[in-house]
Amino acid sequence: MAQSLTIEAALDAWLADVADMRSVQTYKSYEYALRSFRSWLQVHASDATLAMLDVALLRAYVQSLLNRHLDARTLHQYVGVVTRWLQALADGGEVAGIPNQRGKLLTPAGVRTVLEQLLPRLQPAVAPRVPDLRRLPLYYHEQLQATPPPAPGAKPSEQRGWLNLLRNRALVVTLFSTGGRVNEILSIDVKLVRRNGQVGDTVRITGKGRKQRPVHLNAAARRWLGEYLIARDPYFPGAKALFISHGPRGKGERLSDVSAWKIVKEAAEALAEIRSVEGAEPEEIKALLAVSPHSLRHFLAQAMLDEGADYKDLTAVLGHSSAVVTEQFYARLGDERVMEIVETFAPEPAAAFRSSDERTE
Repeated sequence: MAQSLTIEAALDAWLADVADMRSVQTYKSYEYALRSFRSWLQVHASDATLAMLDVALLRAYVQSLLNRHLDARTLHQYVGVVTRWLQALADGGEVAGIPNQRGKLLTPAGVRTVLEQLLPRLQPAVAPRVPDLRRLPLYYHEQLQATPPPAPGAKPSEQRGWLNLLRNRALVVTLFSTGGRVNEILSIDVKLVRRNGQVGDTVRITGKGRKQRPVHLNAAARRWLGEYLIARDPYFPGAKALFISHGPRGKGERLSDVSAWKIVKEAAEALAEIRSVEGAEPEEIKALLAVSPHSLRHFLAQAMLDEGADYKDLTAVLGHSSAVVTEQFYARLGDERVMEIVETFAPEPAAAFRSSDERTE
């Protein structure tokens, strides 16, 4: 009987079921949240079965999270993962509902409502306002311009350094032009980009929930990706991934998130130094030093909105679940932009209400 199954066994079974249905990053977040729940169960309700699962037990777990003084977003994430697991149990017929203190059976959604009442109010996430990043892709390009290609028979370290610059330039401009999440861009394979020896202007990437969407590669991205792949082919002819490590560690393997973060960070720090010499405000320098691969995604969104794109269009580009999510995240305007909108679109008063000076001009 499913009701005699231990809660820990049910958690393990659910994780195994979702392993192939979620991105690696999402799966890790599920696993981490459930690890916290399991650790608590081992101390307070070891060997508890699904028949013993009730709202009181879940409330006690949430109270233990509150006692750890976790931030609000983490608390909501932990509760959200547990209630997704409850929904899977309900969908599979393993539980008919979760009893509350009065014995009434609640749906997983009802349980979530009860548990979230214990949590601090979660403010909607808002995208940070990032500085102008249009010069960022030029950092590695300028390094390449100043570095002669390795001569035939050059040392492996010289060949590797040249390939690294070509790859880094292509990676930054791809992040810049597509607005893709870094894990989405790093998951791209060569066969999706290069067809008949040419880099295409679109590539399909796999985002959250295994959903696929096309993204656009601008002219610079197509050119610099092509140059990188041509230079790399003699050394890594069988490499599957678009962006790889050239060694010495992980030679030929897909580039990691950590390496991509370092590549973008180096370019951002160099730009911060340039802007500092140019007399930029301290706030801009601070923002540049905080740039990450995800900042390029935010910058693309900001730029598109500033140019007049609507939230529905931006939702498709970014791969959000709905335009509501996009609008909540990016609907923040600076004072200058607000004034510009008012001056452009606010109606003029009727002639009868204008001052006499205005009427006589």
